[in-house]
Amino acid sequence: DVQELGDSLAQNEGINFAISERSDGIIAAQSGNAESISDDSRARVAAFAQQQGQTVLIETPDQLLVAVPVGSESVNAGTLIVGLTFENMQSQLQTTAIRLISFSLIWIVVGLVGTVLIARYLSKPIDNMTEAAGAISRGNYDVSLPPAASKELSVLSVTFEQMAGQLQNLIETLEAQVAARTQRLEIVAQLNEQLNVLLDVEQVVARVVNQIQENFGYYHAHIYLIDDAQENLVVTSGTGKAGAEMKARRHSIPVNAPTSLVARAARTGDIVTVDNVRESDGWLPNPLLPDTKSEMAVPIILEGQVVGVLNVQEDRMAGLDEGDASL
Repeated sequence: DVQELGDSLAQNEGINFAISERSDGIIAAQSGNAESISDDSRARVAAFAQQQGQTVLIETPDQLLVAVPVGSESVNAGTLIVGLTFENMQSQLQTTAIRLISFSLIWIVVGLVGTVLIARYLSKPIDNMTEAAGAISRGNYDVSLPPAASKELSVLSVTFEQMAGQLQNLIETLEAQVAARTQRLEIVAQLNEQLNVLLDVEQVVARVVNQIQENFGYYHAHIYLIDDAQENLVVTSGTGKAGAEMKARRHSIPVNAPTSLVARAARTGDIVTVDNVRESDGWLPNPLLPDTKSEMAVPIILEGQVVGVLNVQEDRMAGLDEGDASL
């Protein structure tokens, strides 16, 4: 039955895979493209969900992972992990979430019924929960169950109501994420159209940094280009007074500088992100930007060669994440 439910869930257009993992780490069932998540990643996601004791969302560049701990205060049945593709997510969002919560509820009910072993005593509370599950499937998440006589069913009733609230929060969170992601893509498309009509490199660079800072609200952004000798990264444009001053004095950083996130990005060709610059040994402070707390250096690559670095800074710790890197 678990495998059949997992197969049905994975047939949803917006779902990449579904994995049911027992509390001992053994996979009870899996469906869809389960190979898209490694065993280590799956174990970490499951452990994080169990540690938090509630539904968690983890965004990766390829998909959104939803991990639901299944059980009660006295029973840990395991974890349900679902990979959601960003394509068609908004149109499939509510149907997917309802199937997810229904599968979780069935798992909990079956497990507790098997342990209590007093069917007639449990019949009425289970009927109440069945009616509540039907209400959830119709979009009514404000469910309320009468008090149960046994401790086990009282725990289950509370868990049921909590999961209904988590489902509503999940749908609202996913809708907000999809809306924010769509808005960012629209801004990028508009920026691309504006840049296509510019031929001068300095105009393009100036437009990029200013549009990035204005549209996405970053504390600061500037662009370095590597000089002809391939030895130094020179500020070509930046936002605000700090950017204008750095450009005027041709502020530069040696490509081989050991304490510079920008230089490291230029040497490796990889995005470099620091959540707390004050705790990073490789951070080079700039007195013109005293409020910087997190930073991201993105290499600009042309025909396989790094020609510069886009540097974005935030005035709050952990202000830049994988979503910003993708953007």
